[in-house]
Amino acid sequence: METLNTWGVVAIASVVFDIDVGQTLEMVYPLEANLSPEAKQSIAYLALPHSNRHEEGDTQFTFRFRHASSFLYGFVLFRQRKDETRTRGYFQKSIVIVTTTPFIALYERVLRVVGPLYFQVGNPLLEALYDNIVQWPAPVADSTMLLPVAGTFVSFVVPAQVPIDKSITQRRWSIERESFNVNEEDLVSHDEEEEATAEVSVVDGKFIAPHSCVPPQPLFCDILYSQDAGVLFESVGLYSTFEGMELCLWDLWQLAITGESIIMAAPSARVCSQAVLGFTSLITPVPYKGDYRPYFALYESDFTSMAKVHDTTKCLNFPTTTLGTTNPFFFKALKYWPNTLVFPFLDSPQRPATPPSHKKKFGFLHSETEESGEPEEHGPVRLRRRIKKSTELDTIPDSYNPMLLTRCSRLVQPDPTILRQLVETQAADEEECHKNGDEAPYISINNAVLRKHFKHLTEQFLKPFEPYFGIWSNHLHVAPTPYMDITLFMKPFVASEFLRSISSISSTKLPFALRTSRKKLRALYARFIAAPHFQPWFAARRNECVAAFDSVLRGLRETIDGKAILTEPNGNEMDIQSCQKLKIQIQQTIEMEQSQSEPDQHHIELMQAHLEAVTKAIELKSK
Repeated sequence: METLNTWGVVAIASVVFDIDVGQTLEMVYPLEANLSPEAKQSIAYLALPHSNRHEEGDTQFTFRFRHASSFLYGFVLFRQRKDETRTRGYFQKSIVIVTTTPFIALYERVLRVVGPLYFQVGNPLLEALYDNIVQWPAPVADSTMLLPVAGTFVSFVVPAQVPIDKSITQRRWSIERESFNVNEEDLVSHDEEEEATAEVSVVDGKFIAPHSCVPPQPLFCDILYSQDAGVLFESVGLYSTFEGMELCLWDLWQLAITGESIIMAAPSARVCSQAVLGFTSLITPVPYKGDYRPYFALYESDFTSMAKVHDTTKCLNFPTTTLGTTNPFFFKALKYWPNTLVFPFLDSPQRPATPPSHKKKFGFLHSETEESGEPEEHGPVRLRRRIKKSTELDTIPDSYNPMLLTRCSRLVQPDPTILRQLVETQAADEEECHKNGDEAPYISINNAVLRKHFKHLTEQFLKPFEPYFGIWSNHLHVAPTPYMDITLFMKPFVASEFLRSISSISSTKLPFALRTSRKKLRALYARFIAAPHFQPWFAARRNECVAAFDSVLRGLRETIDGKAILTEPNGNEMDIQSCQKLKIQIQQTIEMEQSQSEPDQHHIELMQAHLEAVTKAIELKSK
């Protein structure tokens, strides 16, 4: 599928509810947008969220849907207003930005700017917005950009994207004796913003503003985020998304890193979609490689196939999938789903105010979260509940409090030091930030604290794999040349050997969350190796090492001539066998360079000169 602009915007659409035909795609711009009938149907179904609550107002959320052999993202601003003139008693309409790039923070801010204007001027805004985005400069990774939208500006921290995909692999490598197979016993643990002003208008498909705006300073949350710009979805706030459930974040990290499937169920499409995106980003810098749908509906074409596989297997060995939903029917249709995070669907009853001395114990750190009795009426809340594999989700009673239902044993532990670093709310700050569209400072700070911690936790977790990403030894006794294959010097990865080595790691070298039993730690690593994220991440890290070494060899080749290429490191001239091996290495390197999308012709000519010199030497030595 061809992207029409550098920001990946495929189309901008409007969706309405028609009493006769249901959810309808009212308009798509551009008209020639490359969207299949199935994709248009998905947009229509997903852009108007299901909810049992008839709340008025605007809701922003994200969805992801299948399109041909890939996926597209939809960024939605949904408006619901009471309207007695309509049969259903409500006006319901959405504007959707459809893209190939999941720039969450950017398109949410764009919709906050143009949303109010859209509901004034209607569909002509779709063309104006699309043409506006097309004029943006190309995104620059790891930078904060100010982009003009409808007479104002939005700031956006462009993430450092490192795509891991078969299509981008520039070099094929295979190391002898490698094995990623994990024994079944290793998997088992001990117990099992801105708004458009009314002055902006749309004329002939263009935004018309009465005066030019001065670019604003970046938002406070952007300043914090830009200090550690990472991969996609890191802009999703972990604190703002999971407030009140901070203690569960370590359990969610475990589920994410081990490739466990989970449902995020919430009464709001905004809440469940943010929860899915936050969950998939918890394991940064490891890219999440499972299927994920920030907002998913019963009418989506993939739901039927998912439900069929679920019913057949009772969700055993189900592909790693994370779903966000607002429909409690999912508990019945997917009742054996391995894990579920449930945000309260019930309105909390009125309770006495919490005494100041007990204000805000983050994540209810002092509560018992395993198989304990029910909490007392005003006591600590039991967030995490371990359920049996045979337990059906629809048999779990509703709760006024959030709960994490999991069939997995706990392999990590929360870090109380991090929980104590979280800043409490200040009412004055919230009021001020609500006026200017910024995030309250305490929320931005807490988001940054949690984001930094889980990124560090993942990096520490990955450290035992570092010996596989460098020069190990010349165990095959390969003669070094400017064309040698670096993979011959790298340590082969054998899962069983690696897992045995985990037992020797001192607990003092592990972050607090991983200081559990050796058997739990071994099970955690075994499940990570078996998860869908591991091999793509491992291959990408290997490719980085290979590319860095190849760059050194490329520079070395640029400095030697045909005579020097035939000289061994000890100063002796190569024998015929060494020349023949070198000839094969040069031919393979030339073929690899020629296969690049932009081959370096100068370097190819240099390598061909080396090849001619080696070929002549072989001919002379053969006489």
